[in-house]
Amino acid sequence: MATTPHGAGGTDGQSTDVAARTNELYWSSDAGVNRLARELGLSKGALYQLVAPLSAGLPCPRCGAEMGYSNRTTRDRGLVSCAECGLEDQAERIRAHRPAKGEGEIEGGADLSLAKLVVVSAFAGAAVAFLLSAALKRRTGEHDPDGI
Repeated sequence: MATTPHGAGGTDGQSTDVAARTNELYWSSDAGVNRLARELGLSKGALYQLVAPLSAGLPCPRCGAEMGYSNRTTRDRGLVSCAECGLEDQAERIRAHRPAKGEGEIEGGADLSLAKLVVVSAFAGAAVAFLLSAALKRRTGEHDPDGI
């Protein structure tokens, strides 16, 4: 997820400090949004603009981008989303279907199951080509008067 929260000023150090403090308080406490906004001297809307999604530490199974929790409610419910492709799912469901680190990967980061599929497809294609070739030879041999 982005390290600079949405709505945080780009080069203004004060805006960055406010955004960092806002995110720290928002994600590390259970204090209500109204209370946090008062403490930070922000409107509720401004506070929400400064809150950046919290990383879930999971890559998106669809596009590979980092998934995160968009707010505390989604975090508490275990619902993660991808800011890149929009996929939403339960974090535990994504973890359960994800291979262990280093497992299922080959050079270049391709999934091992995809590599197996390619190899099996190549063998199946070769087998079909062999069978068709043998059938064609047999068929043309039957119609050749010399048997050649």
